[in-house]
Amino acid sequence: MFLVAIQECSSQDLAMIMQFVKKTLLLIQIIAPILLAISLVLNLTKLVSNPDNKKLLPKVRNSIIAALVLFFIPTIVTAFMGMLSNDYQISACWNETVERNYKTPSYVGIDDDSKKSTVITSPDDYQKGTPKPAYSPTTSTSPGTTSPGFDGQDPDGLHTTPGIVSGDVEVHFINPNSRVDAIYIKAGGQSIFVDGGFKNDSKGEMAYLDRLGVTHIDYYLGSHSHQNHVEAAPPIIQKYGIKKVLVGRETCNGSGSTYCSWYAIRTFANAQKVSLDGVTATALKPGDVFYLGGLKITCLGPIDVNNNLERGATAQNYNSLILRLDYGSTSFMLTGDNSSTTTVKKINSAYPGMLNVDVLKNAHHNGCAGDSVYQLYNAEYVVFTTRYDYLPSSGCINTIKKYGAKNYYIVAKGYSESVLFTSDGTTIKAYDHYNS
Repeated sequence: MFLVAIQECSSQDLAMIMQFVKKTLLLIQIIAPILLAISLVLNLTKLVSNPDNKKLLPKVRNSIIAALVLFFIPTIVTAFMGMLSNDYQISACWNETVERNYKTPSYVGIDDDSKKSTVITSPDDYQKGTPKPAYSPTTSTSPGTTSPGFDGQDPDGLHTTPGIVSGDVEVHFINPNSRVDAIYIKAGGQSIFVDGGFKNDSKGEMAYLDRLGVTHIDYYLGSHSHQNHVEAAPPIIQKYGIKKVLVGRETCNGSGSTYCSWYAIRTFANAQKVSLDGVTATALKPGDVFYLGGLKITCLGPIDVNNNLERGATAQNYNSLILRLDYGSTSFMLTGDNSSTTTVKKINSAYPGMLNVDVLKNAHHNGCAGDSVYQLYNAEYVVFTTRYDYLPSSGCINTIKKYGAKNYYIVAKGYSESVLFTSDGTTIKAYDHYNS
């Protein structure tokens, strides 16, 4: 009944309940034994002064037993929650709530709420890929072209008319040696940068872009408001002349009617003394479509948004944008930190078949979303954007292989480093250790 009643941590109510339970257990563990100890001391004092009073002995014994039981209640409850670990969402929600503060003061919180997973040590568990020749962009036109032109723009400045599927689309997963997302996408002479991580991560990312010869980027997209996704946004926006920021629909405590990710980016910009004059933000909703040349970008989720959360709340992971990228017959999926089973199932109901892609950016870095999620994505390639000491577990690797993954890449020092995927509209190629 418990498994049926509690679905997952993507529910704001459940996250708040978990937080309440955690705080209650902590109070019980600290305060109750203190009160019982005071009672025990008083009864012992009375017993010493009146050793013949037999009624005091049971009180002393009961106080000791009660103090021990109350002190170990949190341990017992935590062990019980561990027994439910086969239900991924309950286990994840409990672990996130017990292990972290629900709010990080003064700025949008650091999202580092997954424990380190089992380190992959066996050579059989990880393949860096076959050495490939250096990538050189192509200019050939591939089959499956869409209508020509690149002149359609809606009032929000998004290109809504498809361009020609010609040449290569590039999707770069940049490794700044941190547990963050940093993704650069180039298609049809247009480009977009996704997330970026912490402020210091932006330095390595901009150096990477400079080596590519990038001087301008058209869009910045913040998947959600956590610090390890959007604190790097201000310097990237400023350096590459970005005027259009894309975010999700979420609002949070303190942001008023402003979208939480845009509010967070502006907050970080003020702290970094970076001007965002002339930069505007647009919120994407499910069903929104825009184009970079012939690359079609579709917002699939989240279907529902948990608004008015505390800034930095773990539950904001489940407000992450989920985007499908289509180029000819090839496809990519960007998930931010949205590993919600419920979200994925709702998307599958609203957009049947749209979750099945060639390349999946794994949700929440090294986290494992579970069988039902990977079964729907059925991706041939899976990318983990993480850090060398936060690796996906061997169990997670077995799961993605079970549901179609022929290869996977760990964007981390000592592993795949930065990874480039290219598509000509029919074929996807992968280049690990790219541009390092």
